[in-house]
Amino acid sequence: MKKNRTALVLGGGGARGLAHLGVLQVLEENRLLPDFVVGTSMGAIVGGAYCLYRNSEEMSGRVEECLTEDTLRDIEKRFTELTKKERADSLWGRFSKVYDEMHRLYLWNKSAMDQSLVDNAVIAGLINKLVGSASYKDLGLPFYAVAYDLKSLSDIVLGQGSLATALHASSAVPGVFEPVRRDGYVLVDGCVDQEIPAEIAYGLGADSIIAVDVGGDLTDEVGVSAAEVMARVSTARVRSLRRRSLQLADLVVRPDVGSFHWSEFSRSHEAVNRGRRSAEENLEQISKALHPWRGRTWWTRWFKPSPPEITVQGVD
Repeated sequence: MKKNRTALVLGGGGARGLAHLGVLQVLEENRLLPDFVVGTSMGAIVGGAYCLYRNSEEMSGRVEECLTEDTLRDIEKRFTELTKKERADSLWGRFSKVYDEMHRLYLWNKSAMDQSLVDNAVIAGLINKLVGSASYKDLGLPFYAVAYDLKSLSDIVLGQGSLATALHASSAVPGVFEPVRRDGYVLVDGCVDQEIPAEIAYGLGADSIIAVDVGGDLTDEVGVSAAEVMARVSTARVRSLRRRSLQLADLVVRPDVGSFHWSEFSRSHEAVNRGRRSAEENLEQISKALHPWRGRTWWTRWFKPSPPEITVQGVD
């Protein structure tokens, strides 16, 4: 009898993705680990590091070390200041709003002229501190990172070679970090097309898929500037792709981190705890999804579309 294969899919979301660590802690404590993990962006960083150490306590300690870096504080300060809304009808409130708009315009122009807003050495250094020189051969649990190639305009599934390079490529947010150029690829954050890569997991042979969605909240406020309209359209596209991908998931776990800004790494403990809470609340459903013969997967998979063909690549 063919053994069912289960996949844990971890989506992107910047600092919100630290909730993935809380989910993994609960799964480990209850001995409910999947057969393999697929991640994008922060989901790739957390998932890849966990598959390397197979120990949430050790991994949490290494994450804590990375979060103390001044570079992360600088990133948070730079981006969260631009998202604060001054609601007080005061002279300072009006001045602050004008200042934020001028600062936003400056960063927009800078990103258009430069290769990135943040030096690539920053994220490379943090990832190397987390996983060192490990390769995919060192993993205790199979793992795949999803990036997007700007040359071929296609998703690239990374499952060989350097783990640090794969995690870097999968989390290279366009415009914020410089693309990773390796082996003929120009790789950026996998969230371009696979914010929650359930489709990739399905193509890799998963019979049952648990997806963790840490996407941000979306308000009904529509801005008036060209940049705000473009951002809104981009968000709409990402949401559409996310819905398409999640149709393949047997269970979607949604930690309550939607209100977090993607750069709020100072709220890491809160994000981890909310991930734990969400996993604990869904523990019975998670157990069923990880054991398809106990749930609904054995018959619903007949109604799923044919899986896409996936070629696993490697980068050094």
